[in-house]
Amino acid sequence: MRPASLVITIALFPGIIGAQTSSGDLIVLKNDSLRLTFTHDGRLKAFTPARYRDNYLKAVSEPPPLIDVTIGNSDGSAQIKAVPSSPRISVARGMAVIESESVHSFEGEIPVAIRILVQLATGSAESRWTVTLSNRDANRTVFAVTLPRISGVCLGPASADDSLYLPYWGGERFPHAIQDFADIAENRLSALESGSRRVSKEDGRYIRELTYAGGASMMWLDYVDQQHGLYLASYDPEFLVTVLHADREISGRGGMNFEFRKWVNIAPGHSSTLAPFIVAARDNDWHSAADRYRSWFRTQVPVSLATGEWRERVAGWMPFLKNAYGRIAYRFSDLPGLWQQERKLGMDLIDPYGWSRGGFDSQYPEYYPDLDLGGPAEMARAWRQIREGGGQIVTYINARIFNRRSLYFPTLGEEAAARKPDGSYTTETYSPGSPESFVVMCPGSLPWQKLLTDFGTVAITQYGSQLIYYDQIAAARPMACYSPRHGHRGPELWNQEYRNFLRQAAETDRKRSPDAAFMIEGAADLYAPFAHFQGYFCPRYAGTKFAFPELLKYTFPELIQANFFLNTRNPPNAIYPGIPTLPHDVAIYWLARDILLGKLFFFMDPMTEDGEWWQEVAHLLAVRRAAAPWIGNGVFRDTLDVSRTDASVEVKTYEWKQEGKCSVLAAILNSRKKDGAKISIHDGRLAGPFRAFRLEPDGSKINLPVTVVNGDVTFACSPDLLWMVVIEGKCLMDSALPD
Repeated sequence: MRPASLVITIALFPGIIGAQTSSGDLIVLKNDSLRLTFTHDGRLKAFTPARYRDNYLKAVSEPPPLIDVTIGNSDGSAQIKAVPSSPRISVARGMAVIESESVHSFEGEIPVAIRILVQLATGSAESRWTVTLSNRDANRTVFAVTLPRISGVCLGPASADDSLYLPYWGGERFPHAIQDFADIAENRLSALESGSRRVSKEDGRYIRELTYAGGASMMWLDYVDQQHGLYLASYDPEFLVTVLHADREISGRGGMNFEFRKWVNIAPGHSSTLAPFIVAARDNDWHSAADRYRSWFRTQVPVSLATGEWRERVAGWMPFLKNAYGRIAYRFSDLPGLWQQERKLGMDLIDPYGWSRGGFDSQYPEYYPDLDLGGPAEMARAWRQIREGGGQIVTYINARIFNRRSLYFPTLGEEAAARKPDGSYTTETYSPGSPESFVVMCPGSLPWQKLLTDFGTVAITQYGSQLIYYDQIAAARPMACYSPRHGHRGPELWNQEYRNFLRQAAETDRKRSPDAAFMIEGAADLYAPFAHFQGYFCPRYAGTKFAFPELLKYTFPELIQANFFLNTRNPPNAIYPGIPTLPHDVAIYWLARDILLGKLFFFMDPMTEDGEWWQEVAHLLAVRRAAAPWIGNGVFRDTLDVSRTDASVEVKTYEWKQEGKCSVLAAILNSRKKDGAKISIHDGRLAGPFRAFRLEPDGSKINLPVTVVNGDVTFACSPDLLWMVVIEGKCLMDSALPD
């Protein structure tokens, strides 16, 4: 037992002081870049980067236990939380070791041993946390592990300017996180500003939780102020279900708390070592955090920038044909005419909802052309006319739910349903849009996977649809399934099972049609190799004040976010009259802003009578189409290459290398329509001589005068709301893809 007055400094590298005395009962792990301070029982007291000499955990008085575990009966019932019993911290081979022989809860001691290793990276302010759990309980199973628990984070002297970046679908940014959490939870903002009510009030805290992959698109977050940055990530090659947790005390000292909770399945008599968690100090630019996560991800998953016409698609209408109450807005025979209206507006897709038996959110998974809409032959004729006119049809399939009233539920549904510990299943309703009740299916069920794959194959081979949309895959929260009939190891593999399904669907359908493409609702990085289109309701879900789709787009430029865009008003014949709308100025701004990010748009329930709105949409989409080759085939660089711009002007860039030529597209949103402001682009992978031209909505190119000083290419801003400039030069990079 060490004296209470001794502080042990763990020297990982030469030149670090090995031990020193202190009046505190503390243990310190440090290198030249980072210092971690623990209490004698292994709680994290301080996280201090040497560069700033600022303890990032200054807003906590009593840190919580570093880890907790969730334990229950082997069938998943009676789950409780427990924390280490009498943990001890020591030095072992240049790392901090925190050990406990058991855990305790309100039920008493439980023989689950915990061993946490904390290592510091050489020459970096990065700490790596791994944990091994040994379950010595004869009856109970470990179902979740929470690590690390980082409390009281306050960057710099105060937390008022601390910003939080979270991977909510495409991304969200809380510019003043401490205040923003309170504003959302206390309902101080308009629904348009806040988006969904996703910060809750529980146990004296404002809490935000995201589950990967059903809301959280990636396994990292970033917390920054004007000078500092804190990066947290899970480097988990199994992509287990992971909860990203952020909270702040309602009446506290102004600090934010973070933790990761990982679903596991450690049976009696077994041990498991989790993949590492990363906690690192870094600069205050979120791009470098994204680069760090992407560098790790690419060691696990091959993601390529797919080329071809799909990446140059622009937009389409998403008409609701029939709802679950039997009301019809369009029949199959109406769709070729609707497509002709779309085409005149510069669109190239149509995404009919409610095409299958019973209408939208009705008799799933009976994906057969509805007879009230004209039946299969009429649908095939309509689809063929649209394709012959240059359009593409998206086929909707819900990959999550099964109608309880379906004739096939007692057989297929019962077999594939995700089961709770007591054997029951989870039901969901989507009222007022549907009177039906649905059961959540388990993606680990092989019959369910095959059924979904077969329906997609039929849409491609028999109806000529080349884009299959699997709804809810990365949008709805994973469900823990305890069915012994599905053959999966445990509930933590939900993400892997959906990935296996998407791989199977992609491999099956691309053999029949190499041009087949896939889209999912929500976004998740591990599905990127199979679903290049991933959905994002922006700004509907994250709100106009917090939506930040740049986060996913920059981290994974291979992905195209498909935005389900709200109109300015609902059509008079709407079968869903309650669909939210956007104010006109908000709609125009967000449409233009999302074009900067290269999104694919689906306009919900087209309001064909609103000619003024569609005239503006058509102009913006024409600008988007002119830039489609660069946006579709280039690499999104966000603002990294923008060295100068007016505060009211938003500029994003794309790099594109084609046939030995290199160019940069500057996509520009001038919301105040200011004339003459200077914009400078500096891309270190591009050298002169430079040529610049403006892309016109009709596809023509107009030479643009520029000045070049020290590699900065500068030009004057047009008063147009949205416009595109291309700068061509000599290639200095081997590949357009970032490292």
